[in-house]
Amino acid sequence: MNNKIFSKITSSILLCTILTYTTSPVFAYTKDETVYSKLNQNGENYESLVSTHLVNDSKEDLINDISDLLNIKNVNGDEAFTQKGNKIVWDADGNDIYYQGESKKDLPIDMTVKYELNGEEISPEDLARKKRKC
Repeated sequence: MNNKIFSKITSSILLCTILTYTTSPVFAYTKDETVYSKLNQNGENYESLVSTHLVNDSKEDLINDISDLLNIKNVNGDEAFTQKGNKIVWDADGNDIYYQGESKKDLPIDMTVKYELNGEEISPEDLARKKRKC
């Protein structure tokens, strides 16, 4: 009998603990990033531009962000920022922040480009010299 009561009490305490942790609010910003990469004719990356959107749902005046992008610029507003290393503080004034910067990191994927003409492999230089027949 005591085991059943002890088991019920333990289960109730665990359930309350789980519910407390899962319903606690999380104060964080949403950060969406899109990577645009330029590739040469062989599929090798030579430039990557990253567009970032910081969603300011809580309408904060300052947003702390971390980024290793170079040449960062605000692309949708006049909100200023200060940068020390990879730490950025945006003067958001309650607004969402949209910015872009250059990345020197390797892409997380590999790409191979192969050209064919009439079912046979051809180099990009040879393909560029071919005349088109109409």
